[in-house]
Amino acid sequence: MFSSSFLVTPPPTSAAPPPEEPFDNSKYQNQQHHSYTPLTFVNYDVDLAKYRLPQPSSGRPSPQH
Repeated sequence: MFSSSFLVTPPPTSAAPPPEEPFDNSKYQNQQHHSYTPLTFVNYDVDLAKYRLPQPSSGRPSPQH
């Protein structure tokens, strides 16, 4: 009834990926954590402001509040 030439054979399986290294959370990886201050984000924000694009305008005048 069916010819064996029409049967689909699965592709050969590849080798299993190497096992990942065990997760080690015994020490904190972010060494700069202790040098952050409450204004660290603000400092980066001010430093990167010169690279921002201006806010787009809708072309309409803003409402007077």
